[in-house]
Amino acid sequence: VGQSGDEWFAQEKDFLIKEKVKNSREYMIDTPFKGKDGKPFRTIFPSFSEVDSLTEFKTKDVEAIEDKNKLGESGGNTLFMRSGLVKTRFLMELTGVCVESNHFTLLSAHIGEKFEMASGPMAPRPTKDLQHMKTSETVKGVPDKIYFLPTIVYQTTRNKILIDDNKEAEYPRDSSDAELTNIDLNLITLTNVRSKVGPTGFQVDLVVSQTEGVLPTESEFHYLRSNKGFSLNRSGAWYNSVFLPDFKFTRRSLREKVSESALLRRAINIGAELLQFHTYHRNLDEIDGIPVGKIPSPEELYTKLATQYDWNELLDTREYWTFNQYDHPKKPLSIVDLIMMYNDQYVPYWLKDKKPTKTDKK
Repeated sequence: VGQSGDEWFAQEKDFLIKEKVKNSREYMIDTPFKGKDGKPFRTIFPSFSEVDSLTEFKTKDVEAIEDKNKLGESGGNTLFMRSGLVKTRFLMELTGVCVESNHFTLLSAHIGEKFEMASGPMAPRPTKDLQHMKTSETVKGVPDKIYFLPTIVYQTTRNKILIDDNKEAEYPRDSSDAELTNIDLNLITLTNVRSKVGPTGFQVDLVVSQTEGVLPTESEFHYLRSNKGFSLNRSGAWYNSVFLPDFKFTRRSLREKVSESALLRRAINIGAELLQFHTYHRNLDEIDGIPVGKIPSPEELYTKLATQYDWNELLDTREYWTFNQYDHPKKPLSIVDLIMMYNDQYVPYWLKDKKPTKTDKK
């Protein structure tokens, strides 16, 4: 509280460079990626910080100019120029520090209207700051480097209250408080306007509660529901996941059932990740030198694996990699694992009653 931007950044650099990098051997971890020798690549453990917001980022010298000059005084004329120089240097330094220390910094900034001063028939045509931003939009109070230094940039392009046709909450906490929570949920649309690691222009819808924050499973369910009910079965008001066919729920009971059932959360998650695979990775040929094979439909994946595995056991897993990979109480099972299992290319190492294949992960 009350800390200036330069003070905060100095402390962050002390930790990242003087601690993490200098003592890197103490912070090394194995990654899930293997080198030619078959051994896992090692890296410094990732760390994270956040700047909210870069638009309002201030350093001591900028604050000093504000303190010494009242509004309208000529001494404050250099304020914005100085602020821009400071932020430019901050972004340039931050990039190198993050790369060296395997650190990730989340930056937020404000979007505002772009004002074009030139007019008339000889004025240049308006240009976009980024391809998927509107011509009339710009990021306020930040240098141009914000458009090409970050690895990935999302813009909030829509925010609306998530209510149904009866003006009640689309996904109430339970069936009794639908009317009371009709302004609690919002549907926030993020548009990927820049990426160095993949495609741009796609949108992500997040279901966000004003009291509970981002709701991951409800967001995944909304994603499935908005894409022709992919991996969902529906009969009237009742839904069930293809991967958990005996567990039925309604739209109004979704949040209540999700909070009660880890298997339901995982079933919806698998459906959402399979849909993403169908949408963005249909042309993926191989992973770690192993052919991916056919990308099945939800019904094909469920039916075939049901002949070889217990789906309740497959659902009692986690979809993400973690540092304590082999000590974690939940076993790992990614969507890639499931697709390769469908194609008889992989058997999870933690299923002792199954005979491992030559492509089994150690």
